Amino acid sequence: MKKTLFFIFFVISLKSMAIYHMRNWTLPPNKVTMTYGNTPVVSALPGSPTGTYAAANGAYDENNNLLFYVIDGTIYSATGSSLTTAPLSTPYYYAKEIVILPVPGQCKKYYVVCSRATALTAIELYRTTVDCSSGTASVPASPGTWTTITSTLSGNFCGMAASKVISGSGSTAIRYLYVLTRGSGAVVTRYTVSSSGIASPTTINTAAMQLLPTNGMISELELNQDGSKLAWGYGNTGDGKVYELATASPNTLITYTLTNPDQNIMGIEYDGSNNLWISAQSVTTLNNGIYKITTTATPSYLKISGTSAYNNTQLEKSNNSYIYAVNNSGTMAYIDETSNSFTTSSSYIPAVTLVSNGSGLAVYSLPDQVDFEDYSYFNGIPLATAAFNINGTASTNSSCGALQNVYNCVPIVLSNQTTGSPVSYTLTVNSIDNNCNTISGAGYLSYNSGTITTLPTDLRAMPGTNGNWLDGHTGKFKVQLTATNGCTVTTATAYLQVNGAPTAAVANFQINNPVSGTPCFSSNAGSPCTLCTGSPTMNISSSTGTITYYKKTTEQLISGTWTVVNGPTTVAGGVVGLTGVYVTQSGFSYVLGAPYRVTVEVGNDCGSNAKTCYFTAVACKTDGEETEATTSAIDNISGATFSDAVALYPNPTQGNTTLQFTNEKAAMVSAFITDLQGRKVLTIAQDKTFESGEHNLDIATATLANGVYIYHITVNNKTTSGKFVKAN
Repeated sequence: MKKTLFFIFFVISLKSMAIYHMRNWTLPPNKVTMTYGNTPVVSALPGSPTGTYAAANGAYDENNNLLFYVIDGTIYSATGSSLTTAPLSTPYYYAKEIVILPVPGQCKKYYVVCSRATALTAIELYRTTVDCSSGTASVPASPGTWTTITSTLSGNFCGMAASKVISGSGSTAIRYLYVLTRGSGAVVTRYTVSSSGIASPTTINTAAMQLLPTNGMISELELNQDGSKLAWGYGNTGDGKVYELATASPNTLITYTLTNPDQNIMGIEYDGSNNLWISAQSVTTLNNGIYKITTTATPSYLKISGTSAYNNTQLEKSNNSYIYAVNNSGTMAYIDETSNSFTTSSSYIPAVTLVSNGSGLAVYSLPDQVDFEDYSYFNGIPLATAAFNINGTASTNSSCGALQNVYNCVPIVLSNQTTGSPVSYTLTVNSIDNNCNTISGAGYLSYNSGTITTLPTDLRAMPGTNGNWLDGHTGKFKVQLTATNGCTVTTATAYLQVNGAPTAAVANFQINNPVSGTPCFSSNAGSPCTLCTGSPTMNISSSTGTITYYKKTTEQLISGTWTVVNGPTTVAGGVVGLTGVYVTQSGFSYVLGAPYRVTVEVGNDCGSNAKTCYFTAVACKTDGEETEATTSAIDNISGATFSDAVALYPNPTQGNTTLQFTNEKAAMVSAFITDLQGRKVLTIAQDKTFESGEHNLDIATATLANGVYIYHITVNNKTTSGKFVKAN
């Protein structure tokens, strides 16, 4: 299989869970860094430990640097020095797991939890805290190297599994630590991990669990990714049984039995689909090896071929999406859970030989991890990630690239977008050359805010020396924000081209009638021009200055109030000039005879200018000849020169009146009445078909108040309007 194609597939299908597993493994005498899509990197642990051990684990920072490691009950620094003054006494081989958890709310401080058996009848849990905040790991002298969590758990074997954070964040974060022991059957004790320690035990011991073997040697306990299930098996019962317990009430217990039930269960792991992977040991050689249990309503069982030598191993999943196992010589190999394949090829995983655990339950232990934990940042304080916007544009953290244009005639708005509860900031702004290299000296800006807790909102008014520099200078600048939460330090960067005030934008335009093309412009509300309905165009190319946007708003005079009927419509995007720009006046229906005004605003970052035109909407012929159809000119047009003549009588009227029209051929007709403000007050006909000839439309004016009205009639898309008077 080609690795390139293999990882392209995984990027698509499994990338979402790639970061949620341990990436730095402590495998005495080695440590291994496993990063997604890359061959693991193997190096020797400091101190080169070569003795036998039962369990080991380690802690690493976000840059893959070793902070400390633990072998059984002894803690070693990143240089291999022993940090524990009184290591726990043996035997350790009764406890196969060591759990490391960050202390909530603390910078690079970790709880270390391990266990031991006392006189083979009780399990003792211990924890200590390792402080790496200064850069050098240390174990506090008080209250002592190890603190007893409990010494009352029954049995002489146990398994441990820790959850990711299930609530809160930082100092309020809560995790769970599950401990499985044997007493009258199986007993699970859940501890709460908080900033104050590991306490508040809750016992899960259902009737079904009480029936489990009382002499079972637990080799490994695993928690699935969402923390809803625990799974384990026994290394000495020879019954091939695997148990799965729901962590929430009613704590349902499910038993799975391998197809050849004579195996001891030595290792167990969940994959990304909640299937279980098992390593099994048997007196029957053919039954040794690795199995997959598909945990559906009807479970299925699969023996992975070529794995008989992997019958004494724990199983752990890495962030490169493989599940790892150890053969009987201490050399690692891996399982591809998507293809159910097994690989020992050294071209991908270099030879890593673990020292033998030597005694007790003879299983090769792998470092216990918190499943679905983001090990790229495994700490007690949320990651502080610096980020900001300038005038709404996000910082990029990129190389020079395209500079963001801003103007110093208005605020250069800095908006903080940093996450992770940062404690303090440092803001720097420096002059740069065309290659974005920093320039210093006379005439150039070199600004450093020092440590601050609140960011300025305007880069022209920053605190301290040279804080007002950008208010009066132009040029290219690099803006960098550094944020820290007392534990992590991150930066974000933006590059600016700061410009002075541009040439003022000045609006100018005229509207062209759609039929004749004649211009219509009047800045006098008392003397509007006449504009034909349809789709008139607006030429705004005579506007001058530096223009980065223009805005158009159309209003109608209704009941003495100017009301927006279209827009405002804004066009932006680096408009340098408006030569040849035409804007269609459309998107709504004009009311004939009604007063309108259209306002065009042009502007840039530093200012704007507007101009307004007043007009009255009139009807125009569609044959290219504009009709003088203003509301003051049409009272009775029975003598009109076109064949589809229109007349209204009587006018004035005290009662009903008649609208008469003649059409030479069949026509679609619509007619209605408006008041002088353009409001429709009466519909006479709506898209009604009339055969050729002379026709009368009765208008019931009894409901109309005395006054002047306008009739509108459209015959085959030719519209005529005229006044009439209602007077009792």
